Amino acid sequence: MVTCEDRLLPVLQEEAKKRDTALVKADQNSVSDSLVEEFPYITFKENVAIALKVSQLLGMDRDKSLQGMLESTPDYGTVRVFRRQGVHGGYLLVLALGVNDIDSVSNVMEELLRRRRINRGPMIGLFNSRNDRAQRSAEFGRLMGGKFQFENVIVAGEYVGAFVRSALKQGYPKERLVSMEEAEPGDVLRRLDAIAPENGVVVACGNMVTSFGYGLVKMLEEGEKKWSSPLLTVKS
Repeated sequence: MVTCEDRLLPVLQEEAKKRDTALVKADQNSVSDSLVEEFPYITFKENVAIALKVSQLLGMDRDKSLQGMLESTPDYGTVRVFRRQGVHGGYLLVLALGVNDIDSVSNVMEELLRRRRINRGPMIGLFNSRNDRAQRSAEFGRLMGGKFQFENVIVAGEYVGAFVRSALKQGYPKERLVSMEEAEPGDVLRRLDAIAPENGVVVACGNMVTSFGYGLVKMLEEGEKKWSSPLLTVKS
């Protein structure tokens, strides 16, 4: 088992021992900022460090392994940043539907801000709900309705009730929470284009593997011939 985990490392060590499994700690500090920036999509030091450690354990050459990673086709759930033009002006959409736990969403936002891929302007949340992930929806409702200071939150997909109830329980204003259950991706994008402020940031997260998730990715890619993330730097 290869991990960069620090906080839960003792738990992983205990479980690995029970399963007669060797636990190997990869060091994210061995991956430089400049190396991460070479990727044609947004990735993180922990991911690269784990992949390089696995390559090393398999006896593979580091440089060749790294070159293969840089040339690989990214997964649909890879974090990307798209530029969009709305009614009020240009804004950024962070496509992070593959980020499906609340800790990771917070980490992604902090990293994107640190790397100046997004700014600290007004933010809008977009959550894609699944009908078989009610617990996840409730957790995201607490996060997006509380910690993040979203100007508006749109919840799309299936069975949005768990998210809505959780967000409202956190005190999120009902009039700023937009329920678009079962809406088509195009309808949601048009709504975002209508309400997103100039220089704002939309954060889309929650679930990737749904018809809405894949449909949203396709529409964003069709609207932009190449990803903006590799070269995108904004003023803080």
